[in-house]
Amino acid sequence: MAQRTRPPVRRKASDASRTWDVLVFQGGGALGAYEAGAYGALAEKGWTFDVLAGVSIGAANAAIVASRGKEATTYLGRFWDALSDPIAESPAPSEMARRQLAAWKSVYLGNPAMFQPRWMSGPWGLGGPMEWTSLYDPAPYRRLLEKMVDFRALHDGASRLIVTAVDVQSGELRGFDSHTERLGVEHLLASGALPPAFPAVKVGDRYYWDGGLVSNTPARKVLEVLPHSDRRRVVMVELFPRHHRLPRNLPEALSTLKDLTYMRKLDLDSEEATRDSEFHLVMDECLASLPKADRERLARLPALSSTLLRHRHHVDLYLLTHSGEDGEPESKDYDFSPTTLRMHRKEGRKSAEEALLRWEKRADFEPFRAHGTATVPGPRADYLPPAAPGPVAARATAR
Repeated sequence: MAQRTRPPVRRKASDASRTWDVLVFQGGGALGAYEAGAYGALAEKGWTFDVLAGVSIGAANAAIVASRGKEATTYLGRFWDALSDPIAESPAPSEMARRQLAAWKSVYLGNPAMFQPRWMSGPWGLGGPMEWTSLYDPAPYRRLLEKMVDFRALHDGASRLIVTAVDVQSGELRGFDSHTERLGVEHLLASGALPPAFPAVKVGDRYYWDGGLVSNTPARKVLEVLPHSDRRRVVMVELFPRHHRLPRNLPEALSTLKDLTYMRKLDLDSEEATRDSEFHLVMDECLASLPKADRERLARLPALSSTLLRHRHHVDLYLLTHSGEDGEPESKDYDFSPTTLRMHRKEGRKSAEEALLRWEKRADFEPFRAHGTATVPGPRADYLPPAAPGPVAARATAR
């Protein structure tokens, strides 16, 4: 868990007209079980959220939470119990060997609740595998999502869901929002369609891949649609560790590479937010030094007023980070063995419980509670809070 180094540079919460409580889930395959455990601990404390957001497996977790209300923890448990594959479990001389063997079983045999290898289903065409656009068929995952997510409640409920996917042809990151369009199973499949494992998914007249290819943390798309003048409190669950020892072998090097790749996308957004917020503070000081008539005249200029709105922030960011362990294999995100998934869920719960104890000791802390309907005008292009000098893990207003 990152430690806060100095107070964030932001306006007082009392200046905001209301508070939005947001929960953001990253993508990370089997590591998503950590998110289920973490949410269980938050739910036991009575925490609720106005907006849920996720990408890839995080989109599925977020959709279950957003649509199942008080039963969310139960359905998350059923979801991860279904993904838990006993076939992947087998004896091994060491824990590392067990996890590697379990992951490779998933690669070659698939997961009965999530994906089927194409080489094990039906006759091949004349071109063989060269005609495929993916290695696996996600039909089992579609059926599981249809059972676990209440899509009618998702459309009618108070919690807002935002999931992301990337347009295969344009490369644009698209946010799908339950309060501006009716979301279905295809949106969740698109958000988790990581190539070359899974095929692109058609939504409307466009085809999409996993949103984690562009950003594994969909916070930007969430904060774009919330009013710029309101305070936003965001719990962000990260699945890829930020700190590592120097790799000692090729598997550790590949694991560290994966962590840095997905973690760095959040860091780049945080650095941009830092520059944005500092710019806004400078603009405020400059405008304050002008006569009132000049300030009012400048505020009416479309270009200036839109820039000021875009850079106005009221965001508190709370991080829950999967710490991993030294030597964790690169295959950690596709090891669906029961032992490993139980371990991730247990770690997620423990991490959230420890974080809650720290957060609740703060004099200014208030538990997260949904504040009613999450319907707001949008979109607006503002984002994360400013960051302090030093490693970005300690700069994103983390608590």
